[in-house]
Amino acid sequence: MQSQALRKGWRAFAGCLLGLAAIGLLASAPSTARADTQKVKVEVTYGQPLADKVAAIDAIEQMLEQRFRNNRYYARSYREAGILRNTRTRFAKVKWANELLIPDVKDYTLNHLIAAVTRYELDRALPDFEGTVRYHIKALKVDNHDVALLRGASSYVIGSVEVRDAKGNLVGKADDISANLVVDYTVDNSYSGPKLAFAETDEHNRVGPTVAWSVKKALSKVWPEHKKDFVGPIIVRISGPNEDIAYPNN
Repeated sequence: MQSQALRKGWRAFAGCLLGLAAIGLLASAPSTARADTQKVKVEVTYGQPLADKVAAIDAIEQMLEQRFRNNRYYARSYREAGILRNTRTRFAKVKWANELLIPDVKDYTLNHLIAAVTRYELDRALPDFEGTVRYHIKALKVDNHDVALLRGASSYVIGSVEVRDAKGNLVGKADDISANLVVDYTVDNSYSGPKLAFAETDEHNRVGPTVAWSVKKALSKVWPEHKKDFVGPIIVRISGPNEDIAYPNN
């Protein structure tokens, strides 16, 4: 009964946030991202109905990201955290991808995340590249996300990518990207790279791992000769072999 009440309370709280986002009371990024001061410019557009939900996605993601940075779990109280209570101590040396990519929670938006992952991958694989990467995302699914539109049987991105160099010459493009989330796992409680490390609680509930995997897939389409150089995400297991995690947004 208590767990049911917690789940209902969480859903109600998330619903309030979504409602506020829908009427513009929560700050959000536009549906197209541009960062023209960077040597790698990243532009993102979305198809409908996803474009209409970007503000709601950003609101939920910022709330969860702030909670994770504060506590290293998503539960709303120490009591609710259960087996995750000691995550901050046990995994203190992990370089978490979200903080590595976007230091300020206020900047944690879907647009900025896609851009940051893109630059991280290109800085590693093609450090001399300068130009523009354009994504169009037709569909995004994260199987247990709080935004209802994103929920589904699996996590994936469907879309396209186009890359041009600094002179505007076409480097490559792919119009048929379908990236179903595939991740590696680690139990290393001091993992520091090179893959982008996300907590076990993120795999089914947040956009980070799916975005990181889809960017890896997209860039590999443009630069197949560097496929092995694009690292993608890794999931850090924070539960033991016989432990179950109760996600607060289930």
